[in-house]
Formats: sequence, C-alpha cells, structure tokens
Amino acid sequence: EADDKLLKEQAALKANKIWSEAKYCDNHFYLVKKNVKSHGLKKQGDKLIVPMMDIEGNLHSIQTIDEAGNKRFLSSGRKKGCFFVLGSPQSALNIAEGYSTAATLYEVTGIPTALAFDAGNIIYVAKAFRSKFPALEITICADNDSQSPQNIGVIKAKEAALAVNGTLAIPPCHGDFNDFYN
Repeated sequence: EADDKLLKEQAALKANKIWSEAKYCDNHFYLVKKNVKSHGLKKQGDKLIVPMMDIEGNLHSIQTIDEAGNKRFLSSGRKKGCFFVLGSPQSALNIAEGYSTAATLYEVTGIPTALAFDAGNIIYVAKAFRSKFPALEITICADNDSQSPQNIGVIKAKEAALAVNGTLAIPPCHGDFNDFYN
C-alpha cells in the first residue's frame, strides 16, 4: 500500500511536469477526425495531453492520445475518481467515457461535461461530483456497446446513474454520442 502511494505520488509529479511543459493545442489530427475542439487540451510532440484531475482540482495523471486515436495512461498514475471537465458545472453536468464523446456532448448541448476515461470510472466521477455538488443535475451518457456480449458501457452507466440519482442517456446506435452526432 505504501509502495502504491509512493508510485502514485511520483506519477502525479511526472504528470504535472508534462502538463506544465506541454503547449496548448487548437489543432490535432485526432480532433479533426472526431470533429471536436480542444477545450484546453495540450500537446507534446504528436500526442494530445488530457489532464486527469480530482474533484479538488489536483492533477494526478494524464492520458495521451496519438494521431491514430490510441490512448495511453501514465504508468502508476491515479485514475479512480479522476476526470477532465469541459465547461464549469453550475446546475447540470453530463458525464461520459472518452474525450471525443465529452467534447461532442458539450459542443452540442452547451452543458458542462466530464470525461471519466472509461466505463468503470464513471461511477467514481459521478459520486465525486454528487458529493461536492449535491443539487447538480447529473446525466450519465453511456457508450452503447451493443455489439459486445455484455454491453459494459450501458451496464456501468446505469450503475452510476442509480448511485447518484442521475439520469441515463444512451445513444440510439452502436457506439457513443460522437458516433451518433457525426
């Protein structure tokens, strides 16, 4: 446990260094391909850098996205309960799995949207926002993994919506809301 804590602390220091040295990015092949804007992402080399924050605004890790859309997390970095939020939640918040989905939802609805990085983390992000903002209207925006034997995106989104007394939104097609809108 002590070793894990030390590794997470070291990863947070590394993430903060990478984030501070990276340059803000308005254009990247992945963003063009997904037809979304940057919303404050940074770039290092050919990789987009997505910060992974906790509810208090502390940077714990990063996710990188290369031009082909491959996503990687910083080794040993904390993911549980971490997110990147587009906009500033006042009365409502959408929560989605990935960046392009969150950006699409934010751009289409104007509602601040947090990305949780994967289906399993959505519940932790939702609980963090519910704890800090008890009156916030939370909508969990599932990835519809309808072509897989278990639709993990919908299953995990339902669990999160129930856990925080939120609303569930599922795209009417296989995939996510970025797929649906584009």
